[in-house]
Amino acid sequence: WINRNPKRIYEYWETLYHPHRQLILKVLNDFYPFASLLEIGCGCGMNLKNIHTKFPNVHLAGIDINKFAVLKAREYLPDINFVKAPSYQIPFADKTFDIILTDAVLQYLELDKVRPTIEELFRVAKKNLILVELDGESKIGELYLGYWFRNYVKLLEEYKVKVYKQKIPEKISS
Repeated sequence: WINRNPKRIYEYWETLYHPHRQLILKVLNDFYPFASLLEIGCGCGMNLKNIHTKFPNVHLAGIDINKFAVLKAREYLPDINFVKAPSYQIPFADKTFDIILTDAVLQYLELDKVRPTIEELFRVAKKNLILVELDGESKIGELYLGYWFRNYVKLLEEYKVKVYKQKIPEKISS
């Protein structure tokens, strides 16, 4: 992703209305009111665009490792703070955001980046993490077709937090 072709990054905006993004909005509605949200691996900002439309008074920010995605996100959404940074080095102060969101981000992380990323998510979150990720059996991860499947319930329970799991319906995830 970090070196993905800029043309492909810009085409990714076409997924703005993918059904799983509506599910994210529905989940966020259950957490409302909240004042701030940071999306890790925000790409061009598709989720943040939808979140801003539904929750216009919430302070939003996004980070991504791809400079082209960040540039395009800033172009599309100039009122949202976008920063180029890796998930394991989030450039915000402790407890800055009410909600931290990931959407198909952790599945790309190598083994040595998972725990540092999780620790960063907890560091900058005031209240909640919402992880939309591939589910597997192993806490560390199982590599399958180029993606890491992990058991986030088991992994996050190590941090002594309450974890709720919701499966994305098959008709939405495809």
